[in-house]
Amino acid sequence: MKNFLVISICLLFFAGLEGQVITVLNPSFEGSAASSVSPPNWTACGGSPDTQPPWWGVSLPASNGSTYYGLVYLQSIPSSQESGRALTSTPLMPGTVHNMTVDLANLQAYNGSWNGNCIARLWGGTGCTMSQILWSSPQLTNSTWNTHNVSFTPTSAWTSLIWQVVIGTGTFSSLGVDNMSQITTIILDVKVSDFQAEVNQGQVDLSWVAEGDHEDTRYYIERARSGQDFSELGMIQGQNTGKEASRHDYSDLRPEYGTSWYRLHTVDRNGEESWSPIVEVTVFDPSGLSFGYIMPNPIIDQANLNILAESARLAEIQLLDSRGRMVHQQQVMLDKGENQLNLDFSGFQSGIYFVKMGAIVQRVVVGW
Repeated sequence: MKNFLVISICLLFFAGLEGQVITVLNPSFEGSAASSVSPPNWTACGGSPDTQPPWWGVSLPASNGSTYYGLVYLQSIPSSQESGRALTSTPLMPGTVHNMTVDLANLQAYNGSWNGNCIARLWGGTGCTMSQILWSSPQLTNSTWNTHNVSFTPTSAWTSLIWQVVIGTGTFSSLGVDNMSQITTIILDVKVSDFQAEVNQGQVDLSWVAEGDHEDTRYYIERARSGQDFSELGMIQGQNTGKEASRHDYSDLRPEYGTSWYRLHTVDRNGEESWSPIVEVTVFDPSGLSFGYIMPNPIIDQANLNILAESARLAEIQLLDSRGRMVHQQQVMLDKGENQLNLDFSGFQSGIYFVKMGAIVQRVVVGW
């Protein structure tokens, strides 16, 4: 009888955890549009976020309702990094998978100051204290809304959710956040942790640890090149290891040069799903270069080229026309890491060109 009571209590306890709904007040950031004022029930934690639109040249309509959260970050002024929080209806549940969706956009505005991609980061904490990074988006290149699946496992019973804007590329980022869904909790049969990606001799090796693995568990490895549209690379079947931890490995044998983002989509034997945190990997071409971006594109006269170098070196930039003929070349000295180069297109006719550095080729449009 005692064993029966213990089992019954455990089943009731876990059933209570499964499917619990957690909310925040004003998940759609509704309020009166205002500069340097957060929507009702949201509190600025860093900088002075806006209730958008239409301040500072922001014209993107809300994805839901009439307003949304606008956050910016000017890299040269660390204190300008904006963030804002809301309290959860109940504390988050440590060790339990939490799933939600949110709409995000790269606002590409703020009176023309924007010059790069942004990243949305979701923190868990108490008040405005950012204690755990729950989730980070890939680099946001889209100037319209995209819905993102957010999956995280908190380490403590946090009572605040805090959105923060992070520089992706460039020096000034502007982020829009809207339409947060309810947060639902699930208990998967399998617990995934330590998802990692590492470049190794031209391929990307991915690994993770699973507890409670089962032969019906499926692990889908997903990659995004643009930073937002993930596609499936492959699938690995689980193993009957029970409660023992098991390590899984997968290799992307044909990664793309430049920066890519990887995540793990886990489906347990009951069909419950979770997504790992996103990991970012940069793959250099054989000459030791990795393309970042060219902005703006189309180009009127001037453009900024972002390029990553594995080591300091002299490199050559070639400009090819639409027929592949070289119309310009110049040598530049690159520092190790990120480099920002200014390209002058003012003397070229309108049309399609290709910027080439090493094995990297990027199409640009001039004058249109």
